[in-house]
Amino acid sequence: MNLPIFDGGVNSANLDIAHLQKRIEIADYEKAIQTAFKEVGDALAGQDTYKEELTARELDEKANQRNYDFAHIRYQQGVDNYLNVLVAQRSLYTAQQSLITTQLGRLNQQITLYKALGGDGNHDFPEFLTQSLRAEDGM
Repeated sequence: MNLPIFDGGVNSANLDIAHLQKRIEIADYEKAIQTAFKEVGDALAGQDTYKEELTARELDEKANQRNYDFAHIRYQQGVDNYLNVLVAQRSLYTAQQSLITTQLGRLNQQITLYKALGGDGNHDFPEFLTQSLRAEDGM
């Protein structure tokens, strides 16, 4: 190994640059870890939010279904006109559409969580998450 005795500080400067690059790489790594934890935390919080919203949408859909059923019975018995049936039906369809939209959002949130946990989309959806979704849906 040959090193010149006097190099004008080049070796010392190169060592300083290597130390700085190491510190930059460590900082970038720490930032990546913090970002990953934040993404997972946000995805988990989103899961709870969608679960609560889905419960509310399901209750709303059931209430609108009951309202429609009552309006239809009242019409068949001659108590109400058909306009009330149509209004109740429109409300039911709106509630059903909101429920479907919320279910879609929940599924997208599951995908976001999967990706935040390291899933890359090149594999099938993990079986444990699929089973979890089925259990929540009562299938």
